[in-house]
Amino acid sequence: MGISVPPTSPWEPSVAKQGSPTSYFRENLRNDTFYITSWANAGLTNEFLSYIHLIYLGYISNRVPIVPPFVPDEHIPWTAGSLQFGSVFNLTRVRSHLRLPVLDWSDVKTLPSLSSPEHSYLNPNVEAIGCWSTRVRTEPNPINAQNTERLLGLDVSYTRVPQFTRLYPHDAGDSNVVFHGLSATITPNHPFESPETYPLMSASPSGSRLAPDEHLSCYDFLYYATSGVSDLEWRFRWSPSWRQVGTHLHFTDDLVALAREYVRRAFGHPPNQPLPPLITVHIRRGDFVNQCWDGRPCLIETEKFAQAVAAIQQELSDYKGIDVSHVLVSSDETDPEFWKNMTAYGWNFIDHSKEMTSVRFGDWYPPLIDQVALTFGAGFVGTDRSTFSALAGWRTEDWNDGISRLVTRED
Repeated sequence: MGISVPPTSPWEPSVAKQGSPTSYFRENLRNDTFYITSWANAGLTNEFLSYIHLIYLGYISNRVPIVPPFVPDEHIPWTAGSLQFGSVFNLTRVRSHLRLPVLDWSDVKTLPSLSSPEHSYLNPNVEAIGCWSTRVRTEPNPINAQNTERLLGLDVSYTRVPQFTRLYPHDAGDSNVVFHGLSATITPNHPFESPETYPLMSASPSGSRLAPDEHLSCYDFLYYATSGVSDLEWRFRWSPSWRQVGTHLHFTDDLVALAREYVRRAFGHPPNQPLPPLITVHIRRGDFVNQCWDGRPCLIETEKFAQAVAAIQQELSDYKGIDVSHVLVSSDETDPEFWKNMTAYGWNFIDHSKEMTSVRFGDWYPPLIDQVALTFGAGFVGTDRSTFSALAGWRTEDWNDGISRLVTRED
């Protein structure tokens, strides 16, 4: 009697491509399937938000998302190399939820070594493609994502998205684009209008002048994509892209296990011991020192975070019967006095310098481990206007049935 082989799930990567990664992406795309991709820039969290939007747009457009690696931009040095999306997030989980294949670019095309920056942006197998640009009308050029384009081996021409896809169509400076407007322009076989209807925005670096591709739709930037209710919808838990995609993008088991070991060491607990109930805190400093224009200090006083922690401790005790005395804090602050203050509050933190995290794992891992560790709490306190904090708060609420609060300058 032969060995039975379980049937392949219809949303596994193998069903959405021809086979193993090929030198050129077109060799691996199925003729009966349509695809979508985009690039991103800015920090790790903002790139993640852009790729949530990519996956959601693929979901509502009946297109298979192909997600690029994270590429260093703000906060991460160029020498870090690139980081595969699926090495950070559990794609099996989100595929099962969406009932849709979600691919890494490395599933489709052979990429240079992601961990070697001197080779990462020198893909020898270059392919011409036409893509859409969401750049505002007042800017003549598409969003700069050249390192991603080079990594993927793409020679990209750009066409502006139609103005009706904007949240505010009559505002030439509007960065926001509406998901369903974009979806109408890339509906497989039945787009709102032919992509060739629209004028070219910019030729590719080699001089190609291609209209947006219909088999693989592509965008330079989707960070400002919205359902049409508000701009910057990552601020709200009702955001459709968060509810449908973001909350289901859990971290990989390996990354969670690594972060748990870091947290245990931060509290001086032995390996493999269950973590105690926690409140986690993220205090954004760094570039926030200059991001206000009202004459008042830009950075929020640490005492306000301490007050918020105390309030959440009380709320957890009153409504959930949980007494939480362990507090884990994360911040991009480098001033030793700041960290002395954290210790004075009785809070613990992961010391990445002492742990030699960048040396052991690479420069992506200090913020990655912090991101994961911040999701371990029954409560979370973060910094208003920080995407890093906002996502940690939503994850605490969605994944742990926890409580979150963002501290503002006005508190």
